[in-house]
Amino acid sequence: MIIEAILNNKNDLVEGTFCYELFENRVFNEHLFIELIENITSCLIEGDYLKDDDFIELLEFVPWFVMNTMHCVICHNDKNDSYFIENMNMSLWYERYENMLRDILSAILKRK
Repeated sequence: MIIEAILNNKNDLVEGTFCYELFENRVFNEHLFIELIENITSCLIEGDYLKDDDFIELLEFVPWFVMNTMHCVICHNDKNDSYFIENMNMSLWYERYENMLRDILSAILKRK
């Protein structure tokens, strides 16, 4: 189920998720990032069909995901921080990825 795949990202021990790759391996996996964004968007569109508990968890997950992803990028750019994302393309971040996070955060706020 899509909601389960989304929420698995909140568990740092679940390998194969975007958040695991970013938080634990310090790798920005573009494929997993886009897949996660698309899954979240799909659930927001189909939200009326989700169980209430699943939808509430999704509403709680999105700000957590956005904030933690942004935190990683901020730390990556801080020369005084030892956190470094191995394959981070900052041009793509500013051109595309940051906007994708903003869009899902905006969509979730409209649903609350």
